[in-house]
Amino acid sequence: MVRWQDRRLAREIAATLGFKLLCLALLWSLFFGDEHRTDVTPETLEQRLVGAEVADTPNRSVIEESGDGA
Repeated sequence: MVRWQDRRLAREIAATLGFKLLCLALLWSLFFGDEHRTDVTPETLEQRLVGAEVADTPNRSVIEESGDGA
């Protein structure tokens, strides 16, 4: 036979876990939700990593002229 204290403890644990799950979902939506995602294209990634357009780099024309563009 289950005592009333065991049922109460089970209810409290379930309520605590439910509250924590709700808090995690709220934190995820506030910090990692769709409105916080940026649209990353290869062009924007390249611009961020290189700092300029590839066509604007001075070494690019030298490599293309020499035929060593590996």
